[in-house]
Amino acid sequence: MPRVVGIDHLVLSVGDFARSKEFYRKLLDFLGFKLKYDYADMAGWSNGRTHGMTVVDPPGEYYGRSYYAVYFTDPDGMKLEAMVYKPPPKQRRAEKKK
Repeated sequence: MPRVVGIDHLVLSVGDFARSKEFYRKLLDFLGFKLKYDYADMAGWSNGRTHGMTVVDPPGEYYGRSYYAVYFTDPDGMKLEAMVYKPPPKQRRAEKKK
């Protein structure tokens, strides 16, 4: 299960608010967010499974072995990325001198 450590805020302009709200509800619920603000033209989530998304680049390693991602589109065709990055371990000073 992925763990999100923080998102300050994200603003997206969409073509159909109700359709997009349902899409992002599923996505953000999956990531552990709960709906906090629900207005006629704005919704906000705070720190399931997603359905109905189109994967455009399948899960896999991108930009090297430390970068794993999947690319998908929202209801307006905006390409989004879900990724995990694990930087290589730092070398200790003793290892650098060898």
